[in-house]
Amino acid sequence: MTLDNGHSKETIRLRSERGVVLADKMVWHDLYNFSDDCVLMVMATLPYEETDYIRDYDEFKSCVNSTPPTQPVVTPQSQKE
Repeated sequence: MTLDNGHSKETIRLRSERGVVLADKMVWHDLYNFSDDCVLMVMATLPYEETDYIRDYDEFKSCVNSTPPTQPVVTPQSQKE
């Protein structure tokens, strides 16, 4: 997976079933290369609302350039490529 906070990008490969990634607000993420037995679980503090999400990368970059950078948070079980 790749996490992008608009100021830096981080590529992470989860190699364990215990791997966890916390993507903070305003972090663009691309998920790819799933194994056949992969399980992806998403948890949120609020119900899903389509209008809360940015679907266009250029729009994301525009929004993020007007705010201070946040850092993607990666747990120790994850490893950068």
